[in-house]
Amino acid sequence: MIILISGNSCTGKTYMSQQLLEKYKIPYLLVDHLKMGLYRGVNNIGFTPLDSNEVIGEKLWPILKGIIMTNIENDQNIIIEGCYILPHHTKDIEKPYSDHVFQYFSDFRQIILGIIFNQRLKPIEMQ
Repeated sequence: MIILISGNSCTGKTYMSQQLLEKYKIPYLLVDHLKMGLYRGVNNIGFTPLDSNEVIGEKLWPILKGIIMTNIENDQNIIIEGCYILPHHTKDIEKPYSDHVFQYFSDFRQIILGIIFNQRLKPIEMQ
């Protein structure tokens, strides 16, 4: 199984990946490390670390898709996490490969802010 974890920065993607590694022993790849390795190791890669997530995501997607397909062909599980995995990318994975891919978009900040916001509203509503 391939697990793709994406979402905005600081939403718990790496934490979730680490928890899955510890519990299920599934290795994970941080797309940010791939991005920086390519940026530092390949001349004219076509992006800089300061470019938008969308620009970087489009440049990295063919590489990530190749990694996904190779892991499926080798019957290996992997978690790939990063903000550069864009929602429309998984539509690019054809069957039967797509049957092995699970995609999760995290936004724990939104959930936490919602909890805090609701806790603050309750006393106001009760008055």
